[in-house]
Amino acid sequence: LQNAVDQYYLRTNTLPAALGQVSQLSPDVARRLSNYQYQVTGPVSYELCATFMTKHQVNGSVPASYATMPNPDEHDKGRQCFEYTELKFQPEPVPLSR
Repeated sequence: LQNAVDQYYLRTNTLPAALGQVSQLSPDVARRLSNYQYQVTGPVSYELCATFMTKHQVNGSVPASYATMPNPDEHDKGRQCFEYTELKFQPEPVPLSR
């Protein structure tokens, strides 16, 4: 889901107002959209929340202090939220060779 939001941002240079605007979702994720809460928290930041039935931790993962973004594969039981910030991508102009 985070990847689909990222792709939307790369294509439009804006965050979707709602998850329903994101078109590149697998059928499985699209069926479960109502299980997620999405909120834009700034011009380039957003939060994804879900309620998990069990705690899940990935063995051998990078410690949270070293992570550059939240890992939704690791979560506690109950409602969990993950905050993401998009990087502003401005491609460098490439001079035309003559």
